[in-house]
Amino acid sequence: MVIKEEQFSKLAPQARNCMRLATAIAVAFMVAVAVIVWLILVAEDIQMPLLVHLAFAAWCIAWIVYWFFSPAIRYRRYRYLIDEEKIVVREGMWFITQDFAPIERIHQIAVKSGPIDRVYGLAKVVATTAGGTVTIRFLEQEVAEEIAHSLQRTVRYILKQQGISVENIPLEDEAATVDKEADND
Repeated sequence: MVIKEEQFSKLAPQARNCMRLATAIAVAFMVAVAVIVWLILVAEDIQMPLLVHLAFAAWCIAWIVYWFFSPAIRYRRYRYLIDEEKIVVREGMWFITQDFAPIERIHQIAVKSGPIDRVYGLAKVVATTAGGTVTIRFLEQEVAEEIAHSLQRTVRYILKQQGISVENIPLEDEAATVDKEADND
């Protein structure tokens, strides 16, 4: 099955900034660890050859270069596709992976957002199947909720077509209403 590039959806522009911040935090941690180790070695008066100093500098420069280029490359490569049969997510920096999940196999859908995502108004949709999960990251919050609701309706429709009762499975909106009514009691 060949999927054409124009079939894929692209990420929201603020996703690039979210990637930059997340990468900056990771890079800051990696450089900080290297600096702490280097400072401990210097404080203990351990004589290090010039090669160690150069390796430290190269380590720090490599991480800074990674911070500069990684978000742009990841943003440009990240794509997702949702049609009536499947979810496909393509992503990667060095190695590009393409995850597939047949919609008829989905048994759980969740919308999640971490602290960095919330700063930029982003969320992710996690679709769980018996074989694993497919996560569509860096979506605008409203888009993520629309996708989750649409997938939930599609899964309910497929279950009905297969003769499986969906009366006890509330839609996301119905579940929120039930939760609110329970809170008012």
